[in-house]
Amino acid sequence: GSAPPENSGSASAISETSAEFGGALGIALLGSLGTLIYRMLMAEVNVAGLDAAERAAVKTTIGGAVETARALQDSAVPAWLEAARQSFSMGFASCCLLATVTLLVLAVMARKIYARENIGEQTVASAH
Repeated sequence: GSAPPENSGSASAISETSAEFGGALGIALLGSLGTLIYRMLMAEVNVAGLDAAERAAVKTTIGGAVETARALQDSAVPAWLEAARQSFSMGFASCCLLATVTLLVLAVMARKIYARENIGEQTVASAH
């Protein structure tokens, strides 16, 4: 339904706030999942030759891995950088898959709810 004209401002504010909150929550959850997957995959990667701060940077984020590789100024790309790229890609792909499945489930639920409401409206209309 729609809100009465005197409450339209409040209804609009609630709608906007809900959309913003949902978007922020989704980004936070998916970002956390992607980071978790990256760190789990990088936990066992051999980063020999790096000091403790460099190891932490490489194993924490893809940005840290790229910056550490750049700072080494070595012409050979370290093997751990490719592992970091693959770990990031796996985390990103996992987040995309989860988002896709979530959207499909919600679309099916919305379709069922809409169909149920539509049937109810048709029943009321045919009774008159």
